[in-house]
Amino acid sequence: MRLLIFLTLIVTFFWKSLGTNACQSDLLFLIDSSGSVHEKWTLQLESVSNIISKLDLLNEKISVIVYASKMKQRTKIRFDNKLKTEDLQKMIKELPFFSGITATGAALRFAKKELENRRKHLKTNVVFVTDGFSYDNVTEPAKELHSLSDLRLFAISVNEPNNQEDLEILAGTPERVLKGTKASDRLVEMIRNECQPKMSDQLSTKEPTVSPLKSCKKSQQIDGY
Repeated sequence: MRLLIFLTLIVTFFWKSLGTNACQSDLLFLIDSSGSVHEKWTLQLESVSNIISKLDLLNEKISVIVYASKMKQRTKIRFDNKLKTEDLQKMIKELPFFSGITATGAALRFAKKELENRRKHLKTNVVFVTDGFSYDNVTEPAKELHSLSDLRLFAISVNEPNNQEDLEILAGTPERVLKGTKASDRLVEMIRNECQPKMSDQLSTKEPTVSPLKSCKKSQQIDGY
């Protein structure tokens, strides 16, 4: 009996640890700072701030890229920065607005370089915050980004109008294109939902183990002892 209790505790600890590691991830924001989003710039930053405040970012690493034209791309927060949540929120609030034309395709290639600094053994959630309009082509650089392993890509737009077609190219699927003032809340929910099933799925697919003692007793009953 004591052995059974001990084994139960060990298995429970193992699955909890596995679930925690499965849920841990890095987070990269690409925030459009071009002229077309000028009126919604503050709302975009509030969306990013809301995501950070609602996710448990104790062990996550965050990077933030602000972009406009091909010559205006800046990594304002890097993966290797160790920041408290309040310091991170302050930096988000103070991100610069560049204005100018939009070159999302160039920003995608810029982001690919920044992703080299992520933790390779974890998932990385990449969040585009943009209206989807761009003066350069996004299809090919988006394919390059989607080809990388362990990425989950989302596109958030708080702007009207927006370019649904290019937003889907960025996110890779319509389900990960989120619009409106509640887009950030839905993103947090999606990230949490993608995290939660992993532990339960693994538990449900794991074959039950039979203790040697029970197996022995069962064998004795069959043999008539």
